[in-house]
Parts: sequence; C-alpha cells; structure tokens
Amino acid sequence: MEIKGSSRWLAVLVGAALCLEAAGTVQASRPVLRVGIHDAGPDIGVADGTGAYHSINTDYMQILASYAGMDVVFVRGTARECEERLVRGEVDVLPGLVRTEARSRTMAFSRLPMGRGYTTLYLRGGQEALYSGEGSLLLGTLPGRYQSAQLPEVMREAGRPFETEGFRDYHALMAACEAGTIDGYFIANQGLGQMGAAAAVFDVNPLYFAVRTDNTALLARFDRAADELAIVHPQLIDDLDGLYERWAGDSRPMLLAAEERQFLAEHKTLRVVCVARERPYAYIREDGKLHGALKRIAERLEQDLGVAVEVEPLTEAEAAYARVASGEADICLNMAWDPGWAAQLGMDQTVPFMESYYTLVLRRGSAMPAAPRVACLDSRFADEVLRQAFGEDHLVRESSVAACLAAVRTGRADAACIRQEAAQY
Repeated sequence: MEIKGSSRWLAVLVGAALCLEAAGTVQASRPVLRVGIHDAGPDIGVADGTGAYHSINTDYMQILASYAGMDVVFVRGTARECEERLVRGEVDVLPGLVRTEARSRTMAFSRLPMGRGYTTLYLRGGQEALYSGEGSLLLGTLPGRYQSAQLPEVMREAGRPFETEGFRDYHALMAACEAGTIDGYFIANQGLGQMGAAAAVFDVNPLYFAVRTDNTALLARFDRAADELAIVHPQLIDDLDGLYERWAGDSRPMLLAAEERQFLAEHKTLRVVCVARERPYAYIREDGKLHGALKRIAERLEQDLGVAVEVEPLTEAEAAYARVASGEADICLNMAWDPGWAAQLGMDQTVPFMESYYTLVLRRGSAMPAAPRVACLDSRFADEVLRQAFGEDHLVRESSVAACLAAVRTGRADAACIRQEAAQY
C-alpha cells in the first residue's frame, strides 16, 4: 500500500517551495523516492486520518529527500517485507536500521547515522516483575526487527530464564500480550511510553538509512544531502528525539539497574543537600526549610524512588559539596554541571535535569560602562564564566541575590549577573 507522505516539519519547506514556484524557478516534478516503512508502532510509521505520517523516521526522510531534491512515497509493510522489497528493488531506501553483518550482505548503509535506537523489554508488572518474579518467561518478538544479543545477559543478571515466540507484526504481538498468552515482549527502536510496563532498556545502537548494495548513486546523493543537513541543522536528530519524547508525556517509567535497586533497599532515607540562596529557584524561609523550584524536584525524587528524602538547605556551595564528598550526604541537588570538576571533588554527576540562564541587571537609566563592576554570587559560574568575561578584580562577590541587587542599587557595582528566574522574581 502506498500513501503519499507529509509532515509538519515540512511546513517551512513547503512555504519556500510555493514562493519559488510562483517565481517560476521550480521544476513541475521531481524524482520520487520510495521509502519502506515497517508498521510497528507509533515511533516507526503510522499514518493519521489524512494519510500523513508522523514519526522520527518519516520526518527525517522527508527532510532528507527535500535536500536531495526528491519527493517521497512511503510503502508500508512489516520489517521483513520492507527488507525483501528493498532486495527486489520495489523500494529505494529503508530508514532507522541497525547495521549488522547479515544486512550488510544485501544493503549499503549511510555514512552518517540518522539517530540512535535501543531494545526495550516489556513485562506485565514492569520492572518489579523482572526482579521479584520467579520461573521462566515467554517473550514475544518480531523476527524481522533487530534482535539484541544483549538480551540473554540482561535476563541472566535478573536471574530469569526465558523463551521466545515470534509474531508476524506489531499488532499480532500486542494482541498476544493483551490476551495474556505471553508474559511480555522485547522490541528494538520502540519508543518508551507505548506500554507502561517497561522492565529494562539496553543495547543502544546508531541507526542508519540503507539502500540496495548496487544503488551506489542514490546512496552518494543522500550522503551528500545528509552532510548538508548536518551542517545547516546539526541538532536535527536531538530535536526530533525531543519532539517525540514530549508526545510520549510522563508515561516513561523509572527504570533502575540492579545495583541501584539494591542501594535503595539498603537506604530508605536519602540525605540531600541543596544550595539555597536564590528566590524563587531555591531559598530558605523562616522555618529553616528549602523552598522554591528545587523543593519540587526533591519531592519528585522522593516520589519516583519510593524512599524518604531529607533535605538540608545550605547557603554556601562549598559546604554542600563537602557534605557529599565526605559521605555526610548522598546527593547535592544543584551543582553546576562539570563532570571533570565534580570528579576532582570525589563526586559523580547525573546528566543535567534543569537549564538556567543568567542576565545582567543595571540601575534604571544607566548604561553599562566599558569595564563594569559586576555583582555576583560566589559560585562555580563566577569562577568559570564571569571571571573570564570581566576579570576577577571587577567581580563583587556576594552571598545572596538580594546583596547583589543592593550592590547595584547603592553604586558599589554597575550590574548584577543573576539567574533570570531570580531577576524576574
């Protein structure tokens, strides 16, 4: 079945094409690219009521084809049917594939990856069923999709023997899961959030688009288009990932490694320190407790991990870091993100969970002088950024946002560099 593809990502491109066509500079027709799409859930290739596709794979191929000067037709089928059609020349390209030795015998892969994929294991009961259950598991799979070699290791570490049963397509797999004839399933490159019982995520691989081995001219054309796209929009893959992650919403489960689960079982209360000196970001009220945005983060931490969280708000960053380094606290909630610097202090950092921007606040009616005196908090940000921008001898280090603003108001500083949230507050 062939359905013409379209995408909201192409709105700007379509607008530009209409303008060019009106000027008489666009050809009436372009070569057609036949893209095989395996119908295996919302993250792969599902058309809406108008026949337009919405997925990372289809959006990327639409954009790539436009850079290559081609129009797109999507040809739907199972993963195995799509690969067979490519071999027979019935489609031109397949997106979102893991490069394997077997596939490389019949396919030529793109030079640049078009994303990343992983294998997800779903079980009724979620992660608790994996680590707390007993006996062998019957897991469904799609034989035409990438089969992770890491699954046996994951199951062995969990102490769960398993058997597999193959299904023709995603819908048959889901029907068996809902009917209870299988205990769960594993599937590659499937977006989390489609089934709220994910038990493990593993085996991350780069994804490529591929053509038939003898179609070198088309591959070269698309490799050039991918190069251009990477230059003009280097964040495209991350933008697409973020777009579809937002569509999944908050249904993504909290998945913990066996070591993490053991740690939480042994530590029913987490000791958390937080640098609290900036309203409304993080501050201390008369009750001596943490308030502001980071209070909600601490509450979410308690909710997600299922343990008690005791928060000690501090006004000095160095004191907070020392608590963690010495083992007096388990977590510092708001360190500036610098993994190498944290390692020197004896700490590991998570990936960033919040972005914060800084702004300069001047006295009303005044202009920034050539060599301004800048009031700021004594912090890592001041050490790494402001010192380079203004020079240490031009920094007026203070202990609170209120003191920074007072320095500007009284003329001891020409500007205050503080978080935008604090400035707006």
